Amino acid sequence: MHVRVSAVDVSRPAPEAFRRSITVFTREDDGRYRRDEEVHDNVYLPTAQVPPLLARHGVDATLGTSFGSETLPEGLMTVIGTRR
Repeated sequence: MHVRVSAVDVSRPAPEAFRRSITVFTREDDGRYRRDEEVHDNVYLPTAQVPPLLARHGVDATLGTSFGSETLPEGLMTVIGTRR
C-alpha cells in the first residue's frame, strides 16, 4: 500500500500565479518513507471551483472550515478529497 502525504503551506504568495517547491513523503510497502522534492506551478482559484475541477479527475472533494477538531482561522478552508 502506498500512502502519499503532502505538506501544506498557508502563506499567501503573490500575484495570481506562482511556483512552489514542496516536499512529498511516500510510505513504501515496508513501512519506510521516501522523500521527494517537487516543483509545482500554481494558480489561484476561487475555492468553490476546486471540487468540480477535482471531480473531473476522479476525486470527490468537500470543502470545510475545520480539520479534525481544529477550526481554521477565518478565511481559510480545507479541501478534502477521496479518489473514486
